[in-house]
Amino acid sequence: KVIEIHGTASYCKCLSCGSRYDNAEVRRMWADSGGEAPDCTVCGGIVKAATISFGQPMPEAEMERAAAEALSCDLMLAIGSSLVVYPAAGIPLTAKRNGARLVILNREETEMDPVADLVINAEIGPVQRECQEESPDHHRHRRGGLGRDGLVHHQRRGDGARPRFSRHAGAGNRDPRA
Repeated sequence: KVIEIHGTASYCKCLSCGSRYDNAEVRRMWADSGGEAPDCTVCGGIVKAATISFGQPMPEAEMERAAAEALSCDLMLAIGSSLVVYPAAGIPLTAKRNGARLVILNREETEMDPVADLVINAEIGPVQRECQEESPDHHRHRRGGLGRDGLVHHQRRGDGARPRFSRHAGAGNRDPRA
């Protein structure tokens, strides 16, 4: 179950009335206006990507659902978060304290890395694509993936650097694939 507590960039939304817009529609409105930010066609409010920006309230329904799911999940994926802004940052800890395995995928290290079962410090998009390609439902030539050591292995990135993978003490000797 994916709960987008920080919103999504897959569509746009009016900050005043909540009207939803396809990204393509907002780009067209922007181009038609000569590059001006489009106003909501319903109320005249500000239209922006449906992501949560600093200063905006967290979506209550998603936060409640995430907190409830954290109590019973087997695996918590924290993807693309610095894990420093609460209350959202507390959700992975709740899951971990209730027996879930915790995987953190973030470009930079986080303060929660030591309690995670698996930490992947790399760009999110390429790692997600690689995981999708390695899923049992995906029938493509093997180009990396989960190795016998329980870590995810990838080909070199375009800049020649390799993503950094680590297993932390919180994982013990358990196999992250189990």
